[in-house]
Amino acid sequence: MDAGSGKQTLAPLLRKIGRIAAVPHEERRALQSIGGHLVRVAKGVALPVPSTDAAAVIVVIAGLVGEVRQFRDGRRQILAIHVPGDTLCTGPSASSVDPMFPLVALSDCGVLMLDAANVGSECPSIAAALAAFERIRGRLMREWLIDAGRRSAREAVAHRICEFHARFRLSGLIDGNRFALPLSQTDLADALALTIVTVNRILMSLRQENLAVFRQREIDILDPKGLRAVCRFDDRYLRP
Repeated sequence: MDAGSGKQTLAPLLRKIGRIAAVPHEERRALQSIGGHLVRVAKGVALPVPSTDAAAVIVVIAGLVGEVRQFRDGRRQILAIHVPGDTLCTGPSASSVDPMFPLVALSDCGVLMLDAANVGSECPSIAAALAAFERIRGRLMREWLIDAGRRSAREAVAHRICEFHARFRLSGLIDGNRFALPLSQTDLADALALTIVTVNRILMSLRQENLAVFRQREIDILDPKGLRAVCRFDDRYLRP
C-alpha cells in the first residue's frame, strides 16, 4: 500500500476518530505508514479473517461488511453491518470477530488488515479511540436487539435508516440527507428479522408520507425530523 492510497483508505476512520478525540499529527502519519494488507472482497464472499492467535485491526475502507448467521434451510440473519470507517479487532482478548458468525461482504468491499501491536505502540491515542469504538459497537448490538424485540416493524425500519445516516455522517462520508446504501430489501429484511414483504410495505409507506425514499440502493431522507419522530431516534448511543 503506497502513502497516497493509505491516506485515502484510512480517511473515513481518521475522520471518525477526530470526532471523539484529538489525534496528534504524528500519530496520523504513523497510522498511514504502518504496513497493512489491503483485501478486496466480492459481494457474497466471506472475508479472510486472521487467526484468533494473531491480534489485528480490520478497517472497512469501502462497501458494507455483515456478520452473518446462515441456517441450513437457507434462512439468514444479519447480526451487524459495518460501514467504511468501522473497525473490528481480532486476537485472544478481542470479541469483535467470532468464527461462528463469519464476516461476509454485503457488497463489493475492501478491508485493510493492520497489526494491532503496531497500532498500539505507535498510535496510542488512536488505539484508545478504537477501544471506545468497541464499546459503541456493543451499544449498536443492543439497539438492534431492541429493534427486533420492542420496536414495531415500522419503527425498526425507520430507526435503521436513521442509524445508517448518522453513522455515515460520523465517518464523513456524507454531508446531506441522500446517501448510497448498497443493500437490497432482502438484506434489510434479514438485518431486521422481518419478511421482505413487510419491509417493502413499510418503505412504500415512508415514501408515500414523504419521509424517506429507498431506490436503486440509495436512501433519500426527505423529512429528517419526521423520520426521527417515527422511531424516537436518539444518536447518543453512537457516541462515547
